[in-house]
Amino acid sequence: FFRTGSQLGELEPQIEEAMAEKARYRAFIREKTHELRVRDSILSQIGTISAVDRARYAWPHILDEVAYALPDNTWLTEVTQLATNIANDPGASVVPVIRVQGITGDLANYTAFLRRLEASPWLVNVLPLQAQSVIQGNRPLTQFTIQATFSQADSSVIRSQPIIESVVED
Repeated sequence: FFRTGSQLGELEPQIEEAMAEKARYRAFIREKTHELRVRDSILSQIGTISAVDRARYAWPHILDEVAYALPDNTWLTEVTQLATNIANDPGASVVPVIRVQGITGDLANYTAFLRRLEASPWLVNVLPLQAQSVIQGNRPLTQFTIQATFSQADSSVIRSQPIIESVVED
């Protein structure tokens, strides 16, 4: 009886310590589960925002690429959007198809413009629709129409900046 009592006396602190450790681990696991749920929720929200942003910033990329490709002595008269949805599905993502019309003083500038647009990572299916000579002010010019489709560029081309860095003032 005495021996069992002394063993019980030695084991009771260990049992209390094990119970306290169990309670600590239970709280830790509960906190970790909560943090995982929060993380999953945030990742879901980021995915939704990214899906919206993919289509939202199409026109800045289109206009940047057209402006970059434009050679000297070439004027744009119109940049319009023809279509927005290739797959006839209302839930499909927006894919702008654009038409660029302009005038140039040199046919070489027209071909250079076409080559630069074709080299763009943001524009695909660049098609020359029309090119004709016109006379304006006793000067022969080339009037042209080009069609292209916007395409999300490869991730190696896209340069992004974390939100925190973009709002920090120098």
